[in-house]
Amino acid sequence: MKKVLSIVITLFILMSVSICASAADLSDGTYEVPVVLMHKEDNKESFGNKYVAQTALLEIENGKKSITILLTTDMKGIEFSYYTNGSLEGDVAKGEPVSNVEVAGETYKQGFEIPIMADGDIGLQFSVPVMPMSTSARHRIDYSKAVKISEAETTTPDTQVTTTIPTTEAT
Repeated sequence: MKKVLSIVITLFILMSVSICASAADLSDGTYEVPVVLMHKEDNKESFGNKYVAQTALLEIENGKKSITILLTTDMKGIEFSYYTNGSLEGDVAKGEPVSNVEVAGETYKQGFEIPIMADGDIGLQFSVPVMPMSTSARHRIDYSKAVKISEAETTTPDTQVTTTIPTTEAT
């Protein structure tokens, strides 16, 4: 009985830690976060994980979150899409391609910015030219190890005033 109670308490503690470690616990700014591309259904790494950098950029601004997934290969024609409802099925939209992004001291030639639609794993679909079909996977973010690298950029309206001075012509 003590062993069962010990296991239940351990599971409760682990669940509590994972619930606290979410994007909601982070303030506006840009973060470097550890990530893993996981198999869609099984709790194991996706075969595509080796082609994705294990650190990504997480941006949070006014409650909106996005992740920049970076590729470790420079293969032309790779596309990443995300499930628009935040799950692993339904409609998809293409991620925004990015290039020459520096993360953790390394520059990556290509990647994709993906909005984060819901807490938890991000449902992705990716395709590569050598595969005849698109494959789904889950992108897992370790929010508990997020490292803030900059504050959120704020834009201010242009307050520069231009004054036109009339000229008089000499007669």
